[in-house]
Amino acid sequence: MTVEKPNLEGFKVVCPVATKAIAQQFDLISTDLHAYLRKELNNYSLSIVTPVTEMENIKMAFTPREKYNYMLEINPDLEEFVKKLKLDLL
Repeated sequence: MTVEKPNLEGFKVVCPVATKAIAQQFDLISTDLHAYLRKELNNYSLSIVTPVTEMENIKMAFTPREKYNYMLEINPDLEEFVKKLKLDLL
């Protein structure tokens, strides 16, 4: 869910997230989470913030060719495997 691990800054818990959608989902449960943590930790000054942080150049593969090329980057032996089995993947 998060890009980085949550960290504590004074009485503020900072939970960086990757997208606004994740931040919105987190906001849906934040009221219950705040109540639980405040009660269990006996700290009513506690707050939770979810800043949206940009992720670094994540490659997304959409087409079959892009997916195949991505898999080749991970495991170059895949090409030899495909040739030996005479597979027509694309």
